[in-house]
Amino acid sequence: MAKVKMKTVRIVALRQDRKRLLEHLQDSALVQIRKVEKSRDGFERVDMSRPMQVFERNVTLTEQALKILDSVSPEKGGMLSSLKGRREVDPDEIGVIASKSGEVISVCKRLSELDKKRSDNSAERTRIATQLVQLEAWQKLDIPLNTTETRSTAVFVGAFPEQYTETSLKEAIAAENPKLEFVTEIEHTEEAMTCAVIFVPISQKIMAEDALRALGFARPMGATSKIPKVKAERLREKSERLRLENEMAEDEIKSLVPRREDIKTTQDYFRIRADKYSVINSIDHSKHVFIIEGYVPEDDCEKLRELCERVATCTVDFEDAGDDAPVKLKNNKFAEPAQGILTMYSPPGKGDLDPTPLLAFFFYFFFGMMFSDAGYGLLMVIVIGIALKVFKPDKKMRNNLKL
Repeated sequence: MAKVKMKTVRIVALRQDRKRLLEHLQDSALVQIRKVEKSRDGFERVDMSRPMQVFERNVTLTEQALKILDSVSPEKGGMLSSLKGRREVDPDEIGVIASKSGEVISVCKRLSELDKKRSDNSAERTRIATQLVQLEAWQKLDIPLNTTETRSTAVFVGAFPEQYTETSLKEAIAAENPKLEFVTEIEHTEEAMTCAVIFVPISQKIMAEDALRALGFARPMGATSKIPKVKAERLREKSERLRLENEMAEDEIKSLVPRREDIKTTQDYFRIRADKYSVINSIDHSKHVFIIEGYVPEDDCEKLRELCERVATCTVDFEDAGDDAPVKLKNNKFAEPAQGILTMYSPPGKGDLDPTPLLAFFFYFFFGMMFSDAGYGLLMVIVIGIALKVFKPDKKMRNNLKL
């Protein structure tokens, strides 16, 4: 029930061993690498920002691909499936995952293309549905909506913001200009709208425009050179074609559902690569060697030294850590589950007392008081014990269940 004493570590290794050493350090999780802002004299930093961007972009792409797969085929599993930890990848599998990563990313790109096609088609079908609603009032019209005139006649196709009958519309237009000669034809009428066609001699076109404008007349939006009935039919055919394309895209997405696990492992692979290149970006390099600095628990120093010397030609030096060293808590099985609560707020500093055991005691005590029923409590202990045994969750989930 104490904090682990930390040491600083400095690893100087041959540059040719960098990839291998960093991968083993990453896999072992023995050391927390310290990122130094400025490089030492005689050393330089290797700019890895471009490959990091590629890896991060691939991570984003895989995340989007998984969401797309979930949208058409949610991942099966009940409430207890969340207790299972992720499958541990054998180090020997990394090479296989890397070799397949390009093909998996191609699958992810295809999923994004199919999803974009579905989205674009759905937006277009919504636009078509709006157009069809607008055309519905003009289905009896046997001339194109964008007709404006013939050799001898000016034609006004449009709507008024009031409900008119044939008679009342003629009276309203005549009231605006008694000299105007015109013929009206109402195509559709409803509350607060009248769709009509007005014919006037070409010589009175300007007079008609002024009179109709005074009545709030407006030509239809998106008027085309097609007769409304023909235009509506073509729009319906296009909407149906887009619907079928969406069905085909969804079927293709469903056919890629078995690639979900490949995408997940590839996503983890690119996350690891991005983390590794982030470290490379912040460590010092010379022509032949590179330097890694960080923190390691005192009990793991020899284990770390053996690992480094086994996988690389290097020297490993340890020193006492200063006050800025990270804190690692070490508690017994009783108190360890409560460490998550403590670290959610503020872990103790180097010179502070670790309050985890006290926190654990009172948390268990008051939780038990609130639960109050011994039978339910016993049932919970049994169920969680079985879950821990059967599902083997990761450390974080295991501690939450124990808590």
